[in-house]
Amino acid sequence: MIQNTTKYVYTGLILAILIIPQITPVQLDAHHSDGDDEDPLGSLVHVAYSMNSTNSVHYLYNYSYHDAYAHTRIGYCVGHPLCSSWEYEFWMTGQMNATGSYGFPSHGMLQAAAFDISVTDNQDHCIVDIDDNQRHTWCTPKSGTIDHSMDVHIAKNLLELGFGVLADAMGLGLAWSTADAMIDTFVNASYKNNNVNSSNIWYLWEWIPQVNDACQSIFFNAKIDNGNTATISCKYHIFAQGFELLTAGPMTISLTAPSESNPHLISGMTIEEREQQNIITVTKDNVREYSDVLHLTKTETREIESSDKEFFFSIVPFVIEEQPTHDDRTAVIDANSAHLYLESQFERSRMIADVFGSAMDSESQNVANKHYSMINIIEELLSDLNKGSDYRTVMDDYDTFIKKAESYYTN
Repeated sequence: MIQNTTKYVYTGLILAILIIPQITPVQLDAHHSDGDDEDPLGSLVHVAYSMNSTNSVHYLYNYSYHDAYAHTRIGYCVGHPLCSSWEYEFWMTGQMNATGSYGFPSHGMLQAAAFDISVTDNQDHCIVDIDDNQRHTWCTPKSGTIDHSMDVHIAKNLLELGFGVLADAMGLGLAWSTADAMIDTFVNASYKNNNVNSSNIWYLWEWIPQVNDACQSIFFNAKIDNGNTATISCKYHIFAQGFELLTAGPMTISLTAPSESNPHLISGMTIEEREQQNIITVTKDNVREYSDVLHLTKTETREIESSDKEFFFSIVPFVIEEQPTHDDRTAVIDANSAHLYLESQFERSRMIADVFGSAMDSESQNVANKHYSMINIIEELLSDLNKGSDYRTVMDDYDTFIKKAESYYTN
């Protein structure tokens, strides 16, 4: 045993490399070929499938209007069988930006950003972990950087390139050694606060002084026991004075591991037997048939077809979708929706209090104190709901408290 309304629903295909006896496997989709094991970007070269989530807010701060944007993207990189489980590797990126509105300037508005990845069900049979290699997990700009516009520009281009947006235009012969040199300019990121355990990854970066834009990258993997299904929730949070917290996501990844992971047993199966195990085999002889499904470029397809090696890919269905949230006050219509809403506000206040509470300036401490108070009152209101109090009375009490808290901590 391994210890905002839905926008997109996609049944993707996870590619796993099967080690066939007496045949040297080449992980083209894992994007290592012979001699490429030291590639600093690893499987960033191409991503088989990716999905985006974006959120924005228009807000008033210090007597001027601003807009903030949070954008995250999840890409599937590679999957492979282990001894009694399957491991799936993903790449998650974040981009945030703050601008002035109506001609107002925006100077140093953004305070922190975090990746929030959690196993939401079947935690006894699924674990998540992070690749802490600084060439895979990084952020730019660094804390204290004054002029970081070039670093952020380079980072955004690398993220697009890694997700294949520019791959065909630039060709597969891109000199990744050059990319390696560029990454070296900003991998030593700003202060980070990490909390990684078997069911949750929390990776936070903070900036002093604050910044207007930034990029982050993280690699994580999920290991699932054979024959099990698990769901992983992925969110990208940004924090700033004025709006406090803005979240892109959640996006969920639903994975179902085949009931067999032994490569030798799998390679000895017939195609029909593999399909019964939820494994579909693709060889170089039929790769063109699957090229669209696998999101292979024309160059990759030709390389596979012309290779003198045997390529065996197995693909396992999975689903990535953007999930609805429960943070709309107007959607509270009964006790259940009230409970979900209060739980979402409790979690929001907890994150805000943690982030702003670690800052030393008085304005951040004021924000943190407001949310410490909100945490206490929400706990009481949830207790009232659980005891059978009418949800309308509970929500009226919540609304009254929010108005008082906003007035008290703003003035």
